[in-house]
Amino acid sequence: MLGLKKKKLLVFTVVAFALVISSSFLSTAHSSQLQLEQGRVLQYKYARMSTYSQAQQTGEALYQVLTFSQEVLSFQIRTEGLFNYTISYQDGFPVYVDRWEALFYIPPECVSQSLQGNLDWVNRLETRVQQNVADKTGQAVNYTVEAGTFQCLNVTVAIAGAWDSGNLTLLYDVNSGILVYEQWIPEVGDVIVQYLASTELVQVSQQGTLFAVFSVVLSSATLATPVALAVHQTRKVIKNRRDSSQIQLANLVKSGFPKKAFVMAVVGALLSLISVLLPWSQTKGSPTYLPLSLPPLLTQSAWVLPSNITFTLISIAAYAATILAWLGIAIHLYKTKKLTPQIATLSSSIVAFASAALFVLSGWTYSWGLWVVVAGAVLTIMSLAAANIHITIEVEPEESKEAAEEPEENKP
Repeated sequence: MLGLKKKKLLVFTVVAFALVISSSFLSTAHSSQLQLEQGRVLQYKYARMSTYSQAQQTGEALYQVLTFSQEVLSFQIRTEGLFNYTISYQDGFPVYVDRWEALFYIPPECVSQSLQGNLDWVNRLETRVQQNVADKTGQAVNYTVEAGTFQCLNVTVAIAGAWDSGNLTLLYDVNSGILVYEQWIPEVGDVIVQYLASTELVQVSQQGTLFAVFSVVLSSATLATPVALAVHQTRKVIKNRRDSSQIQLANLVKSGFPKKAFVMAVVGALLSLISVLLPWSQTKGSPTYLPLSLPPLLTQSAWVLPSNITFTLISIAAYAATILAWLGIAIHLYKTKKLTPQIATLSSSIVAFASAALFVLSGWTYSWGLWVVVAGAVLTIMSLAAANIHITIEVEPEESKEAAEEPEENKP
């Protein structure tokens, strides 16, 4: 009966794992096609060149969609600071934008009419800052940026404003209406160029029900063993307060695990547990978590890494390393076997190092989660070394030393 339950649990775990992996593939394929939706984050890279000193400045800007409907689009741009913009639409055309440079999306109807040469909407577009359109052109082009190659609508307008005047070039993806490339050449001031660098940089925690469920399952499985061990050991100490130290020492020695090695293994397992709750990267100074991490589900406002196959595997590996580490400790405490807990501990270290290496290869910036999981893996390796490497020091008896130092003439 127990074996049947284990088989059912194994089948459920494998099916759930397959569903998460397949959904990450679908998420990757889905995000490769541009589309606008609430919570979506797009990464742009920009360059600014002074027309006076020819000095250049480069950086990245994150466009996060706050609200989106057929009538209004509000979004936030993260560069050195935070900037909020609003675009209003009517009958499929933009009718208001805070600034012309902030028009980073136009609806399909607007794209279609513009490709046919109808650019009347350009003259009707109102701005908060006075910017009059002196001239306009539109044409279809193919354009390649870091995010890929797109069939684009090229809208170029000559702006005459009270403060800003110059030529503005905007390239929109014809399938989605999202801005792909922008160039601003003013009569006086800095030349600014920006282009779409990534369509799947980070997403605010809207990963879907499947990821939420699997995140809760993984977190529960990870916390189950250490919590159960803590409760059982606490009750044991309370029940056997007088001789609890002797009992604990007996538990530590019976499987051949020295006390210091056991302490290092526990600290390593704790660090591994903490790592899955910490951010592994940063986005414009904001902590960014793994896709299956628990904190984004609790806050509903945290940044998470892309839900693709790479970061999903990293997240699962980090959880697996923690589960294996605590499983090794549990086997060590309650079983007399010596090899089994050490195999679990070694496996935990290998999986932890693999997750860290895979994250480093992804090219993302590092944060506390990565360093903590590496520290935990190092401690578990050290605990294995301390448990298996024995140094024997032989002390020669004093009598032997005196016999060796005795002069030859005194010997019979």
